Amino acid sequence: MSSQDKQIRGISGIKRLYSAVIFGLCSLTAGAQSGPAPTPAPTPTPTPLSYTISTLIPAGTLFQPEGLAQDGAGNLYVADAGNNVVRSVNMSSGKMTTFAGTIGLTYKDANPALPAGCQKNGDACGPSQATFGSPRAVAVDQSGNIYISDFWSSTVRRIDASSGKISTYAGNAGGWSNTSLHNPEGIAVDSAGNLYIADRKNNAVRKVTPPATPGGQAVMTTIAGLGPDSPGCGGDGGKATAASLTLPQDVAVDTVGNVYIADSGCRKVRIITSDGNIATLVGIGGAPPVQGVAIPYNPAAQPPLSTNLVKPLGLALDASGRLYISDAGCDSIWLYDPAAQDVYAIAGMGPDTKTKPACAARTNDSGDGCSATQAKLNAAYRVAVDPTGKVYVPEHGGGTVPYPPFTIRLLSPMPPSGQATTSAH
Repeated sequence: MSSQDKQIRGISGIKRLYSAVIFGLCSLTAGAQSGPAPTPAPTPTPTPLSYTISTLIPAGTLFQPEGLAQDGAGNLYVADAGNNVVRSVNMSSGKMTTFAGTIGLTYKDANPALPAGCQKNGDACGPSQATFGSPRAVAVDQSGNIYISDFWSSTVRRIDASSGKISTYAGNAGGWSNTSLHNPEGIAVDSAGNLYIADRKNNAVRKVTPPATPGGQAVMTTIAGLGPDSPGCGGDGGKATAASLTLPQDVAVDTVGNVYIADSGCRKVRIITSDGNIATLVGIGGAPPVQGVAIPYNPAAQPPLSTNLVKPLGLALDASGRLYISDAGCDSIWLYDPAAQDVYAIAGMGPDTKTKPACAARTNDSGDGCSATQAKLNAAYRVAVDPTGKVYVPEHGGGTVPYPPFTIRLLSPMPPSGQATTSAH
């Protein structure tokens, strides 16, 4: 076993040791009373998840959709990067509206309809009066505040749940400092309201701690990465603040404080454990694929450190702690199951430009109506999962398959029988 395997499995190993000690003590007690304890039943292997696929939002409305998030009411927010807006989808009615930003205006433009008291970018006003520069991701905290990473303005904007007004929460015009971001990508927020940012051009992950008092200033720190002049993939086994990253694209955070990083330039998913150490969780890493050379693709269950991630861009966690990974280079969605300690593909057919889905139930050449692993994805840019286990995948376009880009695909869980579940959207 490699040192990386040992590091990743350390926490689960401690838990297994603790369980074994308790079981042993119970066995001794039982043996003193009624003879040897029976051999415990083996732990069952988790059943791999499977999905059917459909198109939630078809081509023709969005332009380069990227990050997704849901609020407590189930509304889905979509960072519509190419249109410089954020959309809101009512999942009960299916109706989509423009929630923040104005189509046709960028972060450099002043909205001519701004009322008095608003700043040029719309700060201090409602979200519909704001302007953006390619919003890349959305996150919602437990209080209903909404955060938007704005790529070209190198900021994260915040829409206050109480006032409904937007403000600049982190970052400024770009750079490398404790107050600057440079082309932020994915974001995530934990239960305490701490915001985590994949600071792409700075090769870093930032943490923004909320103000200690109302009206105070949020504080931003670097929790991983060495800055724009020090890209790399080293540092596993040590503190994340001393490790190098290369173009991180997304982050996720679990309930115990572990932070997951889509370290795209390293072709890995890395984890910062709650003690501040960093390790590779998924991916073999290495140099990027050579153009024109076939990319090895194995969708079957495999050890995490043997998985050939090509371009991991998005991360999402479900309620059971399973990690979903969007891989635009493989046109696939991977699932890391910590209970089984394996990774397998749940959607996509891999980097293949010729083969059409063979499923007889398909309703189009993208494979809608089929098992998700029999369907085509076109540059799966991010990924999100809702409380019911449904998975949302924005197709950014420019991938290896010649099907319409700029859609949102929906993966619906299948029960063990293989029959699709039925529910609205």
